[in-house]
Amino acid sequence: MMAVRTFGLLAVAAFLIFPVFAARAADTQLSGGELLARCQGTPEMLKADTLYCKGYLEGIEDLVANSKAHGGSPPFCVPPDGVTDVQLRDTYMSWAKDHAGELAQPALNAAMAALRAAYPCAK
Repeated sequence: MMAVRTFGLLAVAAFLIFPVFAARAADTQLSGGELLARCQGTPEMLKADTLYCKGYLEGIEDLVANSKAHGGSPPFCVPPDGVTDVQLRDTYMSWAKDHAGELAQPALNAAMAALRAAYPCAK
């Protein structure tokens, strides 16, 4: 009986606490401006920030390539010979500077818009 009561209290506590964690997760979504800051790098964290930027943009490129390989319609198309990490970063940074008003949106949306503008698919 004691075990059932303890389990019940734990279940209620988890139910009440879960929305707090869910709200925190939504608050931690990276914005386009935060991604730009990472791509520019800060003096204290230059290597770590630029590696984060590189990984973020490469992840998007890999996801799109995988989707295309499985018959999906890609939102952007890199040239057949590919693009370098520096080109991806420079593409995003250039787009971000020209679209400063759009940097409050999630980083994924901003990065996709930058890559779609730079690497449109032939129709």
